[in-house]
Amino acid sequence: MNQAHAAIFRPPPSNELGRLTDRVASPLPPATTAGPIARRNFVDQHIFAKLAAEKVSPAP
Repeated sequence: MNQAHAAIFRPPPSNELGRLTDRVASPLPPATTAGPIARRNFVDQHIFAKLAAEKVSPAP
């Protein structure tokens, strides 16, 4: 039984994943950057400070 299902649990090769990503992402519009986001409370300040410290842009 394990051999019959081995292909299901084997991850695809890396280059196959790259082709899949290209195929799925190609029809998407180009990425944009988010404009200024209001920091309305302590949680917002905390999260956006962590994002800034890691140099991560928030999603639009």
